[in-house]
Amino acid sequence: MNTALTTRSCRRCSQKKIRCNKAQPCASCIKSASEQLVSRLKSLEKEVQTLTEKLETVNHDSRRHPHPAENSSAVKGERGKLFVDRGSSQYINHEVLVDLETQVGRVCKCGTCTTDRGPLGGSYQAIQDSQHCKHRLGKAKDESGTQEVASIGRERKMVTGNGFVFQYSPMAVSLSDFYPSSVQHSILWDLFEENVAPLTMIFHKPSLAKTLNGAAATTIPEDRASEAVRFAVCFAAITSMDPERCKHVFDQERGSLQQHYRFATEQALARANFLQSHNLTVLQATILYLTCLRGEDDAAFIWAMTAAVHRIAQGLGLHRGGTHLGLNPFQTEVRRRIWWAFYLLDCQSSEFSAVGTQIKEGTYDTRLPLNIHDSDISLESRSFPDERSIFTDMTFCLIRCEMTVLNRQLHLDLRSSSGGHVEESSLNTLRRLHGLKQIHSRLRRRYLDYCDVSIPFQWVTVTVIRLALARSWLIAHLSEGMSAAEQILVLSNGEALKRERLFVTAIEVLEFAYLLETDPRTKQWSWLFEGYPQLHAAVFVLRQIGVGPQTMLTDRAWAVAYKVVTRWRNNDLQKNGVTSALVSRIMAQAAVAQGCIWDGGEIKDESRSPTDELYHRKN
Repeated sequence: MNTALTTRSCRRCSQKKIRCNKAQPCASCIKSASEQLVSRLKSLEKEVQTLTEKLETVNHDSRRHPHPAENSSAVKGERGKLFVDRGSSQYINHEVLVDLETQVGRVCKCGTCTTDRGPLGGSYQAIQDSQHCKHRLGKAKDESGTQEVASIGRERKMVTGNGFVFQYSPMAVSLSDFYPSSVQHSILWDLFEENVAPLTMIFHKPSLAKTLNGAAATTIPEDRASEAVRFAVCFAAITSMDPERCKHVFDQERGSLQQHYRFATEQALARANFLQSHNLTVLQATILYLTCLRGEDDAAFIWAMTAAVHRIAQGLGLHRGGTHLGLNPFQTEVRRRIWWAFYLLDCQSSEFSAVGTQIKEGTYDTRLPLNIHDSDISLESRSFPDERSIFTDMTFCLIRCEMTVLNRQLHLDLRSSSGGHVEESSLNTLRRLHGLKQIHSRLRRRYLDYCDVSIPFQWVTVTVIRLALARSWLIAHLSEGMSAAEQILVLSNGEALKRERLFVTAIEVLEFAYLLETDPRTKQWSWLFEGYPQLHAAVFVLRQIGVGPQTMLTDRAWAVAYKVVTRWRNNDLQKNGVTSALVSRIMAQAAVAQGCIWDGGEIKDESRSPTDELYHRKN
């Protein structure tokens, strides 16, 4: 250090008008620098402690709640940031913007001021509140009591494009005429809670109940997001009802009420600008609405809409785990539920349309929700609750998610290793069967051992697992790249025992599926099961009926196939489309083998149904 004396005071001492010892640097400057360094060190220590706590939370969560498989290959190196402000959020992963934001600090959405809070964790940037900002653009207070920054969401004015999707009507300037009475609202909420919520779990029910069932439950909210959710819940409740019960309870036809609440939901979503909205509540309403659509031609509409919803979900950062983004446990759990609800919708829509899914494995790292009751977590939770080793509010949905993703990953792994040779095909079959055994063991260990089949919904859960595993076992034995007729021909050349076992399994898949849709114990949830036709099993059974020998087993197969396919044909959601047309053609061929004529809707064979035919053959 140069301590030579000068003839003049240093600039800092001159500006502060304090005594300078004229050394270089002077004693006052050295003291000031030390104080600044100590202050900076304390600040850094505090920041390191905060980051360490966050890292421990993430690691602890990762150890306690493992994902079925690693799905983060494509997002592993993605550097994204999430901006949150007043119920709206926006995710970005553009490298230039991420780097720029990191360098200049947090930039307020008003665009005219910055804050100096520094990044949280390096990969997360959020404006948790905007109390520090003196330049809010959204100064006008939302009549619901919520303040919004105008540049995020723009919920108050309908943006061009939303009305185009749902044919926005001038009638919807006000939706007051579409609100249910207080008595109807109570009935609809109970129906939603019993028939819909256990199967979907898009929402945290206590929070949703607080929003919908408060003092203003039957008043018209100015919050467009809450309005969209309210009508979506009503629409879902009506969809889940049996037509006869709907007529008895509301003295109206179910179809009429469905149209009533569907129109209201669509207009509410348009008013909430769902295509441009960065509001999670609006996205929840959208996913619930699409999940419950059951009308004619809706399958094609849902498939097209999943592309838009996928973009919206990505824009909200739902494909990234909440713990990576530094969100609190409640926010993280709700975001997980929304993502996986959309994941299931995407898979269902893909099956209907016979086209690949929007979500590809490896493009997300969002973990599965926790196996907990809704009462185990709240907005005030500061840590993740321990998962329960019992049947919880989330168990059914978790099973659906785990089975779907594990089967998809197994299929992709085998496809990537397949070379098209017979030996490799046989090896892949063995690998797939081994993988299915592992899936079954995992499900039994995590869920099945805790199911009480004397409780209807838990019996449904066990039946769904068995149905899905039987379906997967059947598909595992069907050679890829080979038509159903070729598969049966190959099996008939020396594998009669295996063919019969496959035939029996396919029949049982159809019987279980029909049971879930029609059994009195499952009637209140049949609206969901009707959306999952067992196409593989139906095609295999009908092909076998058409080319195989006519036996008692064939009669059993024909009886269930007739009931299942007829039910599909009477289902508006499944009337049209390539899968329906394919099944109808194969059904006609099978009918010929049974001495019948299938005209696409009924059997014509001397006025005898398949059940009658079975009876006559037995006698």
